[in-house]
Amino acid sequence: MEPTTPTNQTVEQQRYEQLQWSGWSAAGIKRLQLFRRTYVLTSLDCSEIEVKRCLRRLEFVRWLVLTGKLSDWK
Repeated sequence: MEPTTPTNQTVEQQRYEQLQWSGWSAAGIKRLQLFRRTYVLTSLDCSEIEVKRCLRRLEFVRWLVLTGKLSDWK
């Protein structure tokens, strides 16, 4: 029996649930999904691994801001 690979819809649903669990609002998740589609996946000329790393960094920065460890105020 061959291992099954998740579909794009399944992966998107998992990402959505992870972000929801992390405290993201529905509006924030939709903005991030739009950002991913329009900027990260189309504008960056890099491999899939690099895109995943970039997305993880963005999610980490979001966590830093939400927990008060990073601010845009000097």
